Amino acid sequence: MYKALGKLKTQYWFWFVREHLIELELKKRLDSKRLEKLNRLKENPTLNNIYTMTDLGDELRKLLPYSNLDSNFADSGSKYKNGSRVLPKDQMELVELAVPGSQLAYQNGPKGLFSVLEAKSLSFAISIVAKELFEVLKSLNEESISDDLSFKFLLLRLKQSMFDDTVELIAVIDEIIEYLFPMNKWNEPFSVIINGIVNVGDLEPENLLQPKLFELKAIAPLVIGYAFCKAKYFGEIHYLSKVCYKERYLVFINKVFLIKEKFWVFKPPSSKKVINDPSVLKEGETGMKYLFYRAHSIAKEHTF
Repeated sequence: MYKALGKLKTQYWFWFVREHLIELELKKRLDSKRLEKLNRLKENPTLNNIYTMTDLGDELRKLLPYSNLDSNFADSGSKYKNGSRVLPKDQMELVELAVPGSQLAYQNGPKGLFSVLEAKSLSFAISIVAKELFEVLKSLNEESISDDLSFKFLLLRLKQSMFDDTVELIAVIDEIIEYLFPMNKWNEPFSVIINGIVNVGDLEPENLLQPKLFELKAIAPLVIGYAFCKAKYFGEIHYLSKVCYKERYLVFINKVFLIKEKFWVFKPPSSKKVINDPSVLKEGETGMKYLFYRAHSIAKEHTF
């Protein structure tokens, strides 16, 4: 696993664990004030002072008695949430006993995003994107798409293409992205025009480019992962830059999953490392960091 993703993974893991505990509490009989607060936190996970570290630790201890999870979250919970401390392996394994699936969430990320970034080949990365995309698409209520023959055809093609070669699968995913985000122009170089910096607290998600049929939350991590594949394997760094910075989807996943935008801005590899092995610009962890560095640099060059 890439060390550079540790902070991002920790933040998403924290969101996943807290979200699970909130869902458990919502199943109880709650007074209207508490119910309203928890629903507000689900809508905007960056809000503070609603679900405290004491609340979180206490609920985990109830699920896993005789553990030290309450004291651990009292000491480190805020650091996990803010990404200032990377989650230790022993704590991840302990929380997994209380919240099954949390360890997999740490490893894979939302809609498999971290798995895509760490994939060692195009075929593996695209297969993850396709699998996650298929799960999202088939989740639609049949009534909502009963007259949408184009969508049904795309869903069928995606299902069939998952057993074809990678080239065909990429072509189908391209068509689906274009269908969900009509006239997105992410393939067109350039330009990115960003009107200033938007902080997560000021972001109005409804003002972002929205997909057809789905909420943006369901598909944004997939789009980022696919944009990374475009950048890494086809040299389309402008695609990654537009998705991340023109559309502000990195700020968006900060707002909905706590994954901070600033942790995607990496330093470029040293010139000495590149001279000794030019392949580091494309392969492994250094390659991943370099692509996001270039995407951010391109966005800065096209900021007005």
